[in-house]
Amino acid sequence: MDNVINFAIPAGANYVRGMFVTAMRIAYYARKDAYLVFYVLDGGVYAEDFARLEMTVKEIHPRSSFHSVRVEASDFACFPSYGGNVMTYARLLLSEKLADVDYIIYSDSDMLWMRDVAELWAMRDSNVPFISTKESNVSTVKREETWFVAKGYEFCPGRYFCGGLSFYNLKWWRQHSVAKQVMQFISRNPDVLYADQTAVNFLLGDKL
Repeated sequence: MDNVINFAIPAGANYVRGMFVTAMRIAYYARKDAYLVFYVLDGGVYAEDFARLEMTVKEIHPRSSFHSVRVEASDFACFPSYGGNVMTYARLLLSEKLADVDYIIYSDSDMLWMRDVAELWAMRDSNVPFISTKESNVSTVKREETWFVAKGYEFCPGRYFCGGLSFYNLKWWRQHSVAKQVMQFISRNPDVLYADQTAVNFLLGDKL
């Protein structure tokens, strides 16, 4: 249904404050007839924090629900850490763990929302596997370009995106085994610079 909007937000015990702010801002600006379904990629959120999050967001937007999607660091034990942990890879599990969800908006837990998310939700397209935002950090793009060229991979700076805010067509991802391909790419390239963001850019950059 158009008024059901799915979100995925990653969080561990040390990222609860960011998750609170992100979820509350989404709720504050969302249209009131929307039903917001939050899937928390749970890397160790305490039960009392999870309950407090749901209660607080429901005060802002009563038509909201929260679901824990447990993520274990051991799931990515062979992958290089990014920012000191491996939680960035948790979003790769969305297509597998949310088998009944076809579309979902992923937001890092440090995003400050200031628009109605329904505007983004209306952009879903069965033929588009992934929607994201351009990488604004010039040095990141330059580093990636150097890495891609050294590996013998094609690189288009104008298409390079940041995975922190992304719209996943999970049905397409399941049909094309994208998560598996991402993991295989990282296994072949353990020196990957920006974890799964680099891999997804390589695999889907020409399909955006």
